[in-house]
Amino acid sequence: MPAIVLIVGLSAAILLQQSEQARMKTVWDGSYNAEQAARGQAAYRQGCLSCHGEDFQGVAGTNAAVLIGDRFLERWREDDLGELFRFLQVSMPSRAASTMTDAAKLDVLAYLLQVNQFPAGTSELAIENLGKIQLTGKDGPKPLPNGTIVRAVGCLSQTGGTWILDRVAEPPRAHNPDDTSPDELKSSESRPLGALTFRLPGLDFAIPGVKPRDLRNHKVQIKGTVYRQSGNDRINARSLASLATTCN
Repeated sequence: MPAIVLIVGLSAAILLQQSEQARMKTVWDGSYNAEQAARGQAAYRQGCLSCHGEDFQGVAGTNAAVLIGDRFLERWREDDLGELFRFLQVSMPSRAASTMTDAAKLDVLAYLLQVNQFPAGTSELAIENLGKIQLTGKDGPKPLPNGTIVRAVGCLSQTGGTWILDRVAEPPRAHNPDDTSPDELKSSESRPLGALTFRLPGLDFAIPGVKPRDLRNHKVQIKGTVYRQSGNDRINARSLASLATTCN
């Protein structure tokens, strides 16, 4: 009987992980439709063209970011679209963010996906789904370089005196390492678990006011700097938040 229970438990865990992975789409799955991108083109011409230009390379003298090609992808790859949309919400148009509605900014995001040759689908982008769509290159997710601030979701445990974050999917970039918004926590709650493991050196003292032992065996979000070495993948944590009291 114990062996049967173990097999059933493992099967349930595998099915749960497959279900969670199925919820995480990428921009190659058709995350917007042509009608939304057309509205986004009109909104871009009205609110973004003067700084970012017809070629999306940024107009000289404006310090506007490039919105197309490798430079755009390298800035945002492995993020979910929620991160990019939040940036548009609070920062764009520059010094005039309130002059464009969230609906128009969502349409602009769809247009940017189109001009970057990510395929259209049958449904429009929806704000509530942005955190479940990952921005990746055509060949799929790739690890971010050493020294990148990441947002990792996994199970917090301790082996001896070493804190461990395991069952981690490839972590996306984090643009605000010390603070976490409710929207970001909601996005992390829906992120799939995976098969990676990271050590968390110095976690007991890394974050003022946070006691990791209170979150042992929780599903958590860690933000910090990632370093990868053979047999010694680690994240130097800068923030820690509980997502669920269990990782089951």
